[in-house]
Amino acid sequence: MGFASGDSEPCLPSGVRRVVQLKSGAACTRSTLTYDGMAVADGQQAGLAWESLVRGTLEQGERDKIKKALLEYCGQDTLAMVKLVDRLLLPPSTSQIVSPPAPTR
Repeated sequence: MGFASGDSEPCLPSGVRRVVQLKSGAACTRSTLTYDGMAVADGQQAGLAWESLVRGTLEQGERDKIKKALLEYCGQDTLAMVKLVDRLLLPPSTSQIVSPPAPTR
């Protein structure tokens, strides 16, 4: 899932030209939301974890561990979406658009 943005200002909803990751859009909310330290910390990891669950070849303990990690990740993503929508629904005078922080890879 992505957040639509403009080219010059990544968080501007006008002039939609590309899609950025939810994490980048959530950064525009000035939230302290983080995925750091989570067992599943991004969409690619979530997809791989889900695939391992549905294959049905894991021991129950490992299945439980992966299920818990996916629930935590999905909960964090849901919270990020709620915060983003809340921010977008603020009146223009209180909703100052900011650029997301640069990726730290």
